[in-house]
Amino acid sequence: MSSLVVPSCSPRAAEFEHQEFQYSYQFLFITSAQEDEIREQISNLGELEGGWLEGTGKALDPDELAKLAERLVQHYPLSAPELRLYPKADGNVQAEWWIGNYSAVLEVFLDESGVAEWSDYNHQTSQETERSVNINNKRDWEWVVQRLQSFS
Repeated sequence: MSSLVVPSCSPRAAEFEHQEFQYSYQFLFITSAQEDEIREQISNLGELEGGWLEGTGKALDPDELAKLAERLVQHYPLSAPELRLYPKADGNVQAEWWIGNYSAVLEVFLDESGVAEWSDYNHQTSQETERSVNINNKRDWEWVVQRLQSFS
């Protein structure tokens, strides 16, 4: 069963390290991946105000977050691997997966285009795959899910 991990925007936050900088979040684990929970938790990211990351993080567009939530509900099956969704300082979001020897990232640009950038890395072979995907396209989501399932 898939689960979605989305940081809550609560001021009571637990620290965590992400990429090259540290910032604080409280995480909520959604193990049932029910549609309303996904929508609610992703909409919580829209509560982040400008400056949320040590004075520099841009606010995330609530309308574009709602569209992303709908795409996840429509195209990311319960059987797919757990994902973690993080806000980015530039006002976009990033989904991350860690499966076996692989790490994968889908950077979603919160704009009308639906463009996202995929990259995965095999830590054993140092092989990397990069690809642009469209989160509005069912076939691109199918490719993402198949790629993730191939890591198991």
